[in-house]
Amino acid sequence: MQCNGVNVLRNFRSFVIVCGVLIVVGVVAGCADREAAAEEPVAPEASSAPAAAAAGGGQAPTTPTADVQKRVVSGEIQLAAADVRKSSDAIREKVLQLGGRIVDDRVTSSGDRSSTDHKITVRLPPNQVDPLVKHIATLGEIVSQRVSAADVSREYFDRDIALNNQRLTLQRLQSLLNRPDVRMQEILEIEKELTRVRGEIDKLEGARRFQDDQIAHATLSISIEDAARAQQYSREVSSRVFRIGPRLSVLQLGDGEEQRQSVGLTLSWGKSIVYDIDRIAPRDGETEKGISITVGSSTFSRIFGSVRRAWLNPWIGWRLGYLYDGKPAGLAALDFGLELFRHEYFIWDLSARLGATFGKESGGSLTGLATAVSVPF
Repeated sequence: MQCNGVNVLRNFRSFVIVCGVLIVVGVVAGCADREAAAEEPVAPEASSAPAAAAAGGGQAPTTPTADVQKRVVSGEIQLAAADVRKSSDAIREKVLQLGGRIVDDRVTSSGDRSSTDHKITVRLPPNQVDPLVKHIATLGEIVSQRVSAADVSREYFDRDIALNNQRLTLQRLQSLLNRPDVRMQEILEIEKELTRVRGEIDKLEGARRFQDDQIAHATLSISIEDAARAQQYSREVSSRVFRIGPRLSVLQLGDGEEQRQSVGLTLSWGKSIVYDIDRIAPRDGETEKGISITVGSSTFSRIFGSVRRAWLNPWIGWRLGYLYDGKPAGLAALDFGLELFRHEYFIWDLSARLGATFGKESGGSLTGLATAVSVPF
């Protein structure tokens, strides 16, 4: 029994020694592997499908380094130029000089064919966008500009991982198909799966080629419009706002009556709706003042250019209202006006009024001249 105990003890010691040796060897080997892995450089595209397949692993290759950014540059520019055709020709020439190309070129005429607009879509290297924008700015006034660079790095790298995984799957399926012991039913299933995987690879490769082109070439849409028509449109827009301002006028109520001054206020929504309120000076020898309140509408003359100019735009309008000059009366008149000057912050008008008053106790002709300055409210 004592001898058996000694043998057991000796065997246990041997087992402990062997285990210790194995542990030490494993630790040393692990450290060596880690050091080798740390020293081994990682290539950005280190993940070719054949190498991964040879390793036999099922994981996708590593993605490129995080500091490699993929950007898609696009933008829109609206230019107002004095000569649309000359400006568009200059832009085309500059795009070609910068290594770009024209992908779309459209020309549209205005309703009265008095001017044309050009819209050009160009593709060029992203680093040439700034030189092109600076050149466009020399051709006229840039009305609006938007240039953006969308970061598609994550989407790009994720697609690379998916593509490499599909290639790995394709190679494994092909290796299964080449086995000598594969059965007919398995061949059919493998061929079906091969068709699906090839389709996924084609789809992913097509998407990557398209995105590579988007990254390699920025896309800019350039609209060129006639500067004079752009200013006209701006003036038309400015005329469709609520305005308020003082007005001074000289009136003659009835034949043979003296001319009398009035001070008032004009309120308008463009020329569509116009309110005039006038306080009329009293007659000689009297103290009672009169008042005139009218509402009406006006329109610019298209024959004489509508509101194309910043000055001398003729218009015509009608007015209906109430007049009190000692006695109440109705009022109807035509106004013939001239917009002397139009600015973003004020409009100066001159007008002549020709009309009549009517009522039970009073009636007669009405003539007058007025000037008004209105500002946006």
